[in-house]
Amino acid sequence: MDQINNLQAGSAKHLPRPSSPSKAQSNNDDSDKAELSFEALVAKLHEMPEIRVEAVDKGKELLNEANYPEDKALRTLAQNLISQRIV
Repeated sequence: MDQINNLQAGSAKHLPRPSSPSKAQSNNDDSDKAELSFEALVAKLHEMPEIRVEAVDKGKELLNEANYPEDKALRTLAQNLISQRIV
């Protein structure tokens, strides 16, 4: 922020950032936490089923619905696909 204020005042000198040992330690702690969080997310992912029953049921329901997808949605999709080939 001080650098922005200096630039606005017509001064372009660089202000050094203060560094402290505790900040370096904090970065290491953050890295460790991120790694633990990543491992926790991967573990949670492995706990989840590959196939969600409710999603399959919804797909079957939509398959039997005569108006799905609506004509408007199909026209919009077709127009988007055509315009991408032209551009």
